[in-house]
Amino acid sequence: MNNLNNEFFEEFKKLECHSKKKNHNRSNDKTFIDNDIILSRNKEFWNRYKDYRNILAHECDNNHFTITEEGLNIFKNAVNKILNPLTAYQICIKNVFQVTENENISIVIKKMQKENFSNIPIIDNKKNVIGIFNSYTLFTFFLNNLHEIIIEPQKMTIKDFKQYYSLDINEDVKFEFISKNTPIEEMLNLIDRYKHKNQKIEAFLVTENGESSQKLLGIITSFDLLKHLNI
Repeated sequence: MNNLNNEFFEEFKKLECHSKKKNHNRSNDKTFIDNDIILSRNKEFWNRYKDYRNILAHECDNNHFTITEEGLNIFKNAVNKILNPLTAYQICIKNVFQVTENENISIVIKKMQKENFSNIPIIDNKKNVIGIFNSYTLFTFFLNNLHEIIIEPQKMTIKDFKQYYSLDINEDVKFEFISKNTPIEEMLNLIDRYKHKNQKIEAFLVTENGESSQKLLGIITSFDLLKHLNI
């Protein structure tokens, strides 16, 4: 058996050991796949490489079938992704655009349009997140002020929207604080948990230990998270 095939078997054994450990030494492909957040979304990938393993096992005495170097590298990367799940800090958007209550609203909206930002964290003088400015903030503000004349709107600041930018203003949409070491599987479990309550996590706010009183390290939207599930 050639070196590429040997390496493939070694990687597959790592995955099998991980499977048994996760399933309390029960060997069951379906349970393993369903219990692994990455594999459950890449079943075709798993079945393809399982077939490769079975073919190679029957061809162990000759070299009629050999995995390619490219195929081996793809599998190695996938195994590493499963055995070493990404954490919140690894996938979050860092250097997040943040504003204070004194920021001019026109500047913020122009920035949102130019950079295609959907949620802007609002911080206090200790750099703690105290709210989120987004389209919902604008809509609720104007909906509740339809009969009032807004004089010189270009001079308005974030503070003028204070009543409408709190993190829990919309009971159907959540902004969840999580630790920078939170694994991707835990984030997806949180999304599912809220989904069962007919609620949606709009974004995860990443801090050192998941405390709202800590400096914001980054932000993860549900869309950003799902991009990291494909092998």
